[in-house]
Amino acid sequence: MQMLQTLYEQDFYAWVEQTAELLRLQHWDMLDLEFIQGLNLLPYP
Repeated sequence: MQMLQTLYEQDFYAWVEQTAELLRLQHWDMLDLEFIQGLNLLPYP
């Protein structure tokens, strides 16, 4: 990973780390599933 990042990149990486931790802990109620679906990572129901 590059040392210099934009603030957007820093925010995005922090969000990814937080989301990954919530998934590992299975805290489904704390996930922003609509946003994740918008990233096309999960299929729409």
